Order: sequence, then C-alpha cells, then structure tokens
Amino acid sequence: MVTKEHLRVAMRVRRASLSLAERQRRAEPLLGHVLASPAWSAGPRTLLVYAATVGEPPLAGLVAQARAAGVRVALPRVEGADLVLHAWPEGGELSRGAFGIGEPARAWDVVSPADVDLVMVPGLAFDPAGHRLGQGGGHYDRLLARLRPDAWRVGAGWAFQVVPQLPVEAHDQRVHAVVTEEGWTACVQPPPTERAQATVRAKASSPSTSGA
Repeated sequence: MVTKEHLRVAMRVRRASLSLAERQRRAEPLLGHVLASPAWSAGPRTLLVYAATVGEPPLAGLVAQARAAGVRVALPRVEGADLVLHAWPEGGELSRGAFGIGEPARAWDVVSPADVDLVMVPGLAFDPAGHRLGQGGGHYDRLLARLRPDAWRVGAGWAFQVVPQLPVEAHDQRVHAVVTEEGWTACVQPPPTERAQATVRAKASSPSTSGA
C-alpha cells in the first residue's frame, strides 16, 4: 500500500491542476448531492464548513442554501493544535490565517463542537470505508472526536480523491459519507438521530417495571 505522504503529494498536484472554472462546474452537482442527502434532510441547525483552498470543492452554494434555510453557518480557526469554531455572520470577511487558509475573526461568536449538526470535512483522499487522509496536522481528527455522536460527518472532495483503501492509524477519524461531483457514498452507519438518542437515555433512566 502507498504511504500517506506519497498520497498527499499526488493528490495535492492533481487538485491544483483543476482550474477555478472546472471546480465551479463540478461543485454544482456536488451541492445537489448534499441537498438530496439524509444529512441535509435531518434538518441541521448548525453547519460547519471550511474555507476552500486551492483545488478543494468550493462550498459557497451550500452556505447560501444554509443561510436561506435559517441554518447557522460556522467556520474553523486554527489555534495551536486545535480548531476553534466561530459563527460566520453573513457578509463577514475572512482573514488569511494559518497555512494561508481563510479564517473567521476572533471576535465572532464561538460555537461549541457540541452544537454542530453537520460538518463538511475537507481531505486529500477518502476511501469507501470512510477513512480520510488530511494534511497531516491532525486538526480535523481532534475536532471530529469532540462532536456529538449524532452529528453528521461528510467528507467533501472530487471523485478522483476516492481511492480503494487508505493507510490508517489509530487516531484517524472516519466520516459517515463522502460526497463528490459524481454522487453521495454512504461509508458507515448513519449517526443516530437526536430522537433515538433521547429514547435510549429515557429507557436507561426509567425504573424497571418487571416483577420479582
């Protein structure tokens, strides 16, 4: 199996070869697949997106759809080894942050990872089992580990970024699905709904009614 670093180099080169016009063209069907997905049908109240860098699928269309539906949009900001989440006000200008990525202002409202219902996860590569290859800093792995169990994790990339199998380490976090311009691929069992979680908690806390 190829190494993570080899894959990173290969995918960075291939993504960078896409023109802005080509990325925008491919982004249209990708948006359609997100809006037709169970993750969107679940009715997220807070959507975490990323500020696209060179070669990544742009999410401007999804952000516009979310705002129109009254969904709060959040963005991550790198702070040391972690990602701090901030609400992205409409019209808010991003600043150039760590690694040259657009970031929210520190003064914008902080969003708890526990409030995120759907996160669009960037990556250099994904596989059908939901494994993800990131840039190597581990920022998203640490963030994903802090989300609620019922929060949707959706990897966003281009079809050529989906490979048969990725090398995996113990700390690597998986996504529930991967969306590309070619479609939506479910990778692991969808997260439980909040209603299902509440039912489990209620059953666990209710006294037993069985006789002695």
